[in-house]
Amino acid sequence: MTNHNPDEMVKTIQTLFNQGDTFEVRALDVQGYGNSTQTWSGIFQYTGDNAKDIVNEVLEIPPAKGIYFTINPVDPSLRAISNNRMSVSKTGATTGDKDILGRGYIPIDIDPVRKSNISATNTQVQLAYHCAELIYKDLSAEGWPEPYVGFSGNGVHILYPIDLPCDDNGLVKKSLEALAFKYDTADVKVDTCVHNPARIMRFYGTQACKGDPVPELDIYHRVSKMIKVPEMRQNVSMASLEQLAAQLPVPMTINLQDPIEGGGISATNGVDWLNQWSAHYSPELTGQFKPTANGVRLVRTDCPWNPSHGKDAYVQQLPNGAISAGCHHASCAGKDWHDYRAAKEPGYQQGQDTSGIIHNNAPVTTGGWSPPKTLEHTPSQKPPALDLLLIPEVLRN
Repeated sequence: MTNHNPDEMVKTIQTLFNQGDTFEVRALDVQGYGNSTQTWSGIFQYTGDNAKDIVNEVLEIPPAKGIYFTINPVDPSLRAISNNRMSVSKTGATTGDKDILGRGYIPIDIDPVRKSNISATNTQVQLAYHCAELIYKDLSAEGWPEPYVGFSGNGVHILYPIDLPCDDNGLVKKSLEALAFKYDTADVKVDTCVHNPARIMRFYGTQACKGDPVPELDIYHRVSKMIKVPEMRQNVSMASLEQLAAQLPVPMTINLQDPIEGGGISATNGVDWLNQWSAHYSPELTGQFKPTANGVRLVRTDCPWNPSHGKDAYVQQLPNGAISAGCHHASCAGKDWHDYRAAKEPGYQQGQDTSGIIHNNAPVTTGGWSPPKTLEHTPSQKPPALDLLLIPEVLRN
């Protein structure tokens, strides 16, 4: 039995959409004949007074594992596919990026790490709330406006209003990758795959039904809901998005055949080079760079630009053999491997090649790179159970 909250669903439509907006509702793994499942979808136009009618139509479908909606408005002509009604979706009939009119939100989807097709435990949900609180506080400190916040049933959504075209030159994608780089832990991840314009998100008020509920394992099917609505919608500025995206480090490529100043380097790979360079100029990092399964090794270190930042600086070896360095504090945004070397290596000047590092006035290798995900931000004590009253105050009205 599925337990949706129709009033919360109505609130979702009235809150996130403007009068005249058209959007898709999509239900996944809807019960069909026997053990079969289907995808149902419908294209709805919100007229300002028909939210209850839309919800009633959605709730007429058979039980589904999850019900979602497009957060960005779609081309009204798609109503000719399934006009203000839910129906079994034909292959290729759901909304694609080409059908989106523009970007209205940057969706920050914070989800606890667990096996696929399994609902989260209460403890895992609290970890997602903790990560969401960190992101919210940091972005607020950087001047971002108030967001919409939703509980997905397993994690947390932070929806910041924006006004961008579908072709945003990768700005939303880079912004989400920067957030993942800063806040991902072994237990919680920021989903970087929700950057495309036609992305669907949980229809708040519907129940999330991944897998089976197992109460003795603290696993439940929970009803999603909106938990924070700003008093006034205000878009994130282009400058703020660009500043966030710029916090994603740019890798630099090593030429292993060129020794560092003073000689003594004879490396066969980037890990060897970094360890030998560290022995010369940054002894605290010596021996910490080791090959890993995904080719990424990030080492935390004291910030060389601002001692008050503590060990929020990093040096890393990337899968493509490149090096990246920087600090996660906003005041150190833009710092890179060149700056780190200049702070550590006497006589080193950016643009003067003493070690075979390619500098800013030469090509940069970036292909095949994805950000590392190793920073820890989990609370020292994990709460035993989820209570919506325990949601951080900053994340609720």
